[in-house]
Amino acid sequence: MTQAAVIETLQFPDKVENDKHPPIAQRRISERLVLRVVFTEDEGGLFVVTFYPAERRHYED
Repeated sequence: MTQAAVIETLQFPDKVENDKHPPIAQRRISERLVLRVVFTEDEGGLFVVTFYPAERRHYED
Protein backbone atom coordinates (compact mmCIF):
# COMPACT_ATOMS: atom_id res chain seq x y z
CA MET A 1 0.00 0.00 0.00
CA THR A 2 1.11 3.50 -0.69
CA GLN A 3 0.97 6.50 1.60
CA ALA A 4 -1.41 8.11 -0.90
CA ALA A 5 -3.82 5.16 -0.62
CA VAL A 6 -3.86 5.44 3.18
CA ILE A 7 -4.48 9.20 3.03
CA GLU A 8 -7.23 8.75 0.43
CA THR A 9 -8.90 6.14 2.64
CA LEU A 10 -8.91 8.57 5.58
CA GLN A 11 -10.16 11.49 3.47
CA PHE A 12 -12.76 9.61 1.41
CA PRO A 13 -13.67 6.36 3.20
CA ASP A 14 -16.44 4.12 1.91
CA LYS A 15 -17.28 3.59 5.57
CA VAL A 16 -15.92 4.30 9.04
CA GLU A 17 -16.45 1.94 11.95
CA ASN A 18 -16.76 4.48 14.77
CA ASP A 19 -18.06 1.82 17.15
CA LYS A 20 -14.55 0.33 17.24
CA HIS A 21 -11.84 1.76 19.46
CA PRO A 22 -9.79 2.96 17.77
CA PRO A 23 -12.02 3.60 14.72
CA ILE A 24 -11.36 1.98 11.33
CA ALA A 25 -11.74 3.72 7.96
CA GLN A 26 -12.31 1.46 4.97
CA ARG A 27 -12.13 1.97 1.20
CA ARG A 28 -12.43 -0.44 -1.72
CA ILE A 29 -9.11 -0.80 -3.56
CA SER A 30 -9.99 -3.58 -6.01
CA GLU A 31 -12.74 -5.99 -6.92
CA ARG A 32 -11.49 -8.31 -4.19
CA LEU A 33 -9.86 -6.07 -1.58
CA VAL A 34 -10.51 -3.18 0.78
CA LEU A 35 -7.92 -1.10 2.59
CA ARG A 36 -8.60 -0.81 6.32
CA VAL A 37 -6.92 2.02 8.25
CA VAL A 38 -6.97 2.00 12.04
CA PHE A 39 -6.55 5.54 13.38
CA THR A 40 -6.91 7.83 16.37
CA GLU A 41 -7.89 11.49 16.30
CA ASP A 42 -7.38 14.34 18.74
CA GLU A 43 -6.89 18.10 18.66
CA GLY A 44 -3.49 17.53 17.04
CA GLY A 45 -5.00 15.67 14.07
CA LEU A 46 -5.12 12.08 12.86
CA PHE A 47 -2.60 9.38 13.77
CA VAL A 48 -2.48 6.13 11.79
CA VAL A 49 -2.10 3.15 14.10
CA THR A 50 -1.91 0.54 11.33
CA PHE A 51 -3.37 -0.34 7.95
CA TYR A 52 -3.91 -3.53 6.02
CA PRO A 53 -5.58 -4.90 2.91
CA ALA A 54 -8.42 -7.33 3.55
CA GLU A 55 -10.90 -9.42 1.59
CA ARG A 56 -14.00 -7.36 0.78
CA ARG A 57 -16.29 -10.30 1.52
CA HIS A 58 -15.30 -10.18 5.20
CA TYR A 59 -16.13 -6.50 5.72
CA GLU A 60 -18.75 -5.39 3.21
CA ASP A 61 -22.48 -5.95 3.63
